[in-house]
Amino acid sequence: MLVDKIVIRLDAGERFGLGHLSRCISLVHGFKNINPIFIVKTDNLSLVKTYLKKTINLPFNLIPLDLNVDLINEINLIESCCKEHTLLILDHYCASEDYQIEIKNRNISWLQLDSHAKVNFFANWVMHGSPGATKALYEPLRKCAKTRFLLGPKYCIIKDQLRLQKEKRRLRIDLKKVIICFGGGNDGGVTLKCLKSLDFKLFHDIEFSVVINPNNSDLEEITKFEKQGLIKLYDQYELTELMINSDLALIAPGMMSYESAFLGLPMILITIADNQIINAISWENRGCGINVGGLNDIPININSHINHCKSTLYEMSENCLTLVDGNGVERIVNEIKNEKSINLRN
Repeated sequence: MLVDKIVIRLDAGERFGLGHLSRCISLVHGFKNINPIFIVKTDNLSLVKTYLKKTINLPFNLIPLDLNVDLINEINLIESCCKEHTLLILDHYCASEDYQIEIKNRNISWLQLDSHAKVNFFANWVMHGSPGATKALYEPLRKCAKTRFLLGPKYCIIKDQLRLQKEKRRLRIDLKKVIICFGGGNDGGVTLKCLKSLDFKLFHDIEFSVVINPNNSDLEEITKFEKQGLIKLYDQYELTELMINSDLALIAPGMMSYESAFLGLPMILITIADNQIINAISWENRGCGINVGGLNDIPININSHINHCKSTLYEMSENCLTLVDGNGVERIVNEIKNEKSINLRN
């Protein structure tokens, strides 16, 4: 497919986080010198603008979308932005069967980024980079014979800041530094709950780095841990270096889990959204991390899991490096550019 224009429809902000925005930026960069249009449903436009300005190295157009926009008006807007040789990228959780059929009927070619495996698909391409994203899971969801499924860690998207520092990937041997981060949006109180459950005396020889959104509703309480010398607080734009230098990540099994695996950084995973369940289970099954469960499981397990990681750190780190090589963007771009027939209409 000849691509000379890219339109991206995604959700980002306080409630949605910034992970999807981050991976879409990396995808755009993979197509080289195509100025994208971002159609973003957001509850914090300022946060989205700031992140884009700091992370994208191309001119872009940002179109905010009303949180309550109806399906037809949304698709009309998308269609108005999609001309000949346009690739549409969908990265949000409202792409229902009706939504997709409406796009398909407008003869728009699109890549759909998925994390649920819970809806039927009509897209030209469907990508899910989880180790748990298998052909057996997705084939029953196929509604168009020509849909291409891009599944598994070989297709997972790693943000540019990490991918360009590939030489810093390494095997972890000693547990000296732990990073705690649950994304750039609203973490639902999980960061504070983790800190309250940690036995800092037990882990007196470990440095805990915590990355949070400055708008986190628990900021005042979390800051008290820093004042006591128990943690060090950092801004989200320092996340990359912190991950590179850490030995264990206490995170949600979303976008950061792919980045951790790429770096060889073992994970303790706490699920804070339903779409992360596939990742949490599959990372543990592949020996890359420990699946704690949801918020209600934190006080019981967190300390014992950190202790367990001391003896399994090397093995988990090795498994991470084996699974994710960081070339997912290149593979996705090549799949799309090499596709000769893109008309999926019946």
